[in-house]
Amino acid sequence: MENNWTFTCKRRCPDMPSRKMPSQERRQIFLECEDYTLREARDSVYEVPSYHFDNDCIDHVILRNCRDGKLVPNIIHYVWFGKREMNFYHFLAVMGVHKKQKPCLILFHSDYLPFGPYWEYLLELVPNIIHVQFKPDTVIAGKRIKFVEHQADYARLKAIQRFGGIYADTDTIFLRSLDPLRNYNFTLSKAFDYNLSNGLILSACNATFLKYWFKAYETYDPNKWGYHSTIIPFKIWQSHLDEVGLIHVEEKTFVKPNGIDAPKQIFKENYNWSHNYAIHMFIRFNRTVHNFKDIRYLNTTVGSVSRFILLDNKELCEN
Repeated sequence: MENNWTFTCKRRCPDMPSRKMPSQERRQIFLECEDYTLREARDSVYEVPSYHFDNDCIDHVILRNCRDGKLVPNIIHYVWFGKREMNFYHFLAVMGVHKKQKPCLILFHSDYLPFGPYWEYLLELVPNIIHVQFKPDTVIAGKRIKFVEHQADYARLKAIQRFGGIYADTDTIFLRSLDPLRNYNFTLSKAFDYNLSNGLILSACNATFLKYWFKAYETYDPNKWGYHSTIIPFKIWQSHLDEVGLIHVEEKTFVKPNGIDAPKQIFKENYNWSHNYAIHMFIRFNRTVHNFKDIRYLNTTVGSVSRFILLDNKELCEN
């Protein structure tokens, strides 16, 4: 990445790829248990193959096609609960994964798939998205879950425990490949010096760290917002420092700026993210909805990250 973060030199930027007409076919992966095949989408332009979470077909496909000798398979997991429209930031996140990580498969674990123009456009550009039918848990350790965020916290652990791979929040943007970290059994990053973020997780299938984490959920308290999702993994790490290979911890390379600094450094300033693997956009702190046009001239971190992912260059556009 270039080291100039002044954004004083503008460059000509390419356009986003043209949308296909509804009558045009798109390419889409369909699983065939022991393999996957890339062919024209059937029935609907925006069809996505759908499989139940317990379907062994997914396991077979990952084992035969997504293993490349590293402990963590190159597959991406998203958790998407509720009937919600995909927005620009979600689109940006998946495009970042597609372009920087180049995963074998992208799995959306959800009760309802996203919808809307950004989702349809995404399916035209990214052929290896599949739907994993997943009904969110309503109870943990006998206690009713109050927040959908806690349902998503628990679901992501189930997904990476079963399949292994990389979990990412839908507003986490990949800035470079995470392949250098895929030879660790389990990886999290600090967000602050007293917790570990669960917005980006790398895990081998059935990683030992996850067994400790699930065990800790026996004390789940639905009134504690981030305790079991960020404080508990930090406590597990600290109490097992002598257990070699249990976890690799990144020094805030997944989530910097943090949730306190993000409103200013992401949405009002230009943060130098050249040392980050990823950046968490914390979109809940920003009410402004951006698009393909305004990010070309947006002189903030949101602008530079969006241009880097979508236009392959972080600099401001002159056209």
